[in-house]
Amino acid sequence: MDPAELSVEQRIALVTARWRAGDWNDVIYGTDGEVALDGAIREVVARSEMGQHLLAVGLRAIEMAREDAAQLEED
Repeated sequence: MDPAELSVEQRIALVTARWRAGDWNDVIYGTDGEVALDGAIREVVARSEMGQHLLAVGLRAIEMAREDAAQLEED
């Protein structure tokens, strides 16, 4: 399913689940550097300005992974 078809709550759940599954301690936020994973998740859930940016980046990363997988299937 295309993440664009998901509700905002589902997109948040998808991105935060991916972050947790990646076993990361932090995520990169623009030029501000690293943000602790728990803090990043709180920002996304709160839908703050930072959270909206982090969510968009997380969704783009998922989109890029899907594109890479599709390309591998074609090759």
